[in-house]
Amino acid sequence: MHKKKILIDCHSFDFDYYQGVTTYISGLYKELIEERKDISFYFASNNLNKIKSIFGAATNVFYLKLNYKSSLIRLTFELPFLVLKHNIDFIHVQYKSPFLKFCKEIVTVHDVLFIDYPEYFTSKFRIINKIYYRFSSRRADILLTVSNYSKSRISKHFKIPENKIQITPNGVDDVFLKLSNNTNLLSNVKLKYTIDKYILYVSRIEPRKNHDMVVKAFKELRLYEKGIKLVFVGAQTHKSVKLLDELKKVKDGSIVSLENISTKELSSLYSNAMFSVFPSFAEGFGIPPIESVIMRTPVILSNTTAMKDFSFLSDKMIDPYSLKDLKALMEIGAKRLFNFEEKQREVAIENYSWKQIALNFNKLI
Repeated sequence: MHKKKILIDCHSFDFDYYQGVTTYISGLYKELIEERKDISFYFASNNLNKIKSIFGAATNVFYLKLNYKSSLIRLTFELPFLVLKHNIDFIHVQYKSPFLKFCKEIVTVHDVLFIDYPEYFTSKFRIINKIYYRFSSRRADILLTVSNYSKSRISKHFKIPENKIQITPNGVDDVFLKLSNNTNLLSNVKLKYTIDKYILYVSRIEPRKNHDMVVKAFKELRLYEKGIKLVFVGAQTHKSVKLLDELKKVKDGSIVSLENISTKELSSLYSNAMFSVFPSFAEGFGIPPIESVIMRTPVILSNTTAMKDFSFLSDKMIDPYSLKDLKALMEIGAKRLFNFEEKQREVAIENYSWKQIALNFNKLI
């Protein structure tokens, strides 16, 4: 009997920073490798050492080297060649499928924010990707996305019936759950980064993430005078000159910026924070609020786009365009600890567990 083969395009792991796409692929397939021993999984990337460290060794796991970093070469030649060479049954790609189709295609389109929020994207990016995402979405044998918001926007913009789009949301790494239940495993990041009382924002630094308003609220509330610091975790992937200018104006190291930290350190940062913030203007999903809740840390988040799915956190949602709303909740959190309901954590675990998400994905293939 032919053993089913799935090729997973992992070129996104070649970047120096992690993002929602890499979290999605690693979380989903680490579970599927264990669950589906009857399937052979082929992971393709330029950086094989990196993906081997993530997916490990197993009898049903294979690694394929991508020799070029050019997306044009990868989509035109490399991926189709690998599909034919290894007799692949399914190829799973993020956003963009290969030009030539030689097997069934699973396409995950995480969001189409560039259509609804064009001000955060270049004209070139918007023009090319609107055409290509539409092509890939309409040709997919299995079309996936990560939230109800993204599902409705993909359906509208690409004229695809909603019943043709399945939701496989992002989940939270099991490491967070294990650490949240055993605080002895958490590293002491307070000493390492010389922080005591602090507010945490986990996100890549780019304009749509709204870091500028967080800095402004922090300064106007003069929280640094109370010994509170503002900690940003994430790489700067887009130019945000305004934010950098604001950071330079804040004295005494009241704002700390960290990159490339381990999951254990990130868990510790969540666990020890007074509260976390996530006032992004637009998200296809938004993992940090869920991570925060898993670690029992209250979170202030936006009430827009995909974050509307997190209705169980509605009491801490704000209009991301309202500095007044953000300041009001940040001030409350700085004076006393927010009430945290364990029920919120239970909902997060139930709905955003990779094991459950993988089981649902498994039914599709």
